[in-house]
Amino acid sequence: MENFKKRLYALVLACIMCIGLPTTVFAEEKTEEPSTLSSVTVSPRAGTETWTPGNHYVGSMNLTSENISPVKTMSTSGNLYVYGYYHTIDGGSRAVLTTEVRRAYTKTVLASSYEVEDAIGQSTYYSTGWTHVNAGDQIQIYTDISSVNPPSSGPYRQAFVEIWYYFEAD
Repeated sequence: MENFKKRLYALVLACIMCIGLPTTVFAEEKTEEPSTLSSVTVSPRAGTETWTPGNHYVGSMNLTSENISPVKTMSTSGNLYVYGYYHTIDGGSRAVLTTEVRRAYTKTVLASSYEVEDAIGQSTYYSTGWTHVNAGDQIQIYTDISSVNPPSSGPYRQAFVEIWYYFEAD
């Protein structure tokens, strides 16, 4: 009888393992603050993305209020420059795009920019300036669109934002 219980237990355990084997667990990346994107043309990638030397197009997005990118890992030490163009798409007054290169998980700002839109709906260049990063550093790109003279309360602003980075290895 003891042998029968062991074999039954082993059979039940094997069945549970077979049922659980093909299931997939999905995880959502936790952002530091909620953000709303109406559409994104950045191709989704699983896990952490590694940034390499050279000039690279990251992607574009219709930004509502603010966004923080998934974690990027630097492939080598060097100087990083994040830049691009933006324009408002909500028909409101002129806007400001704040962009920051942050250390992932600590929110330490490595480089930032504050660019006022040239004219409503007109493409405006922005850049964070140069910052030095080390191999293995994990960073995130934070973007925020707001009014030049923000009302005390009101709707979120919307903009179309394109992002590139230029990375020079040491």
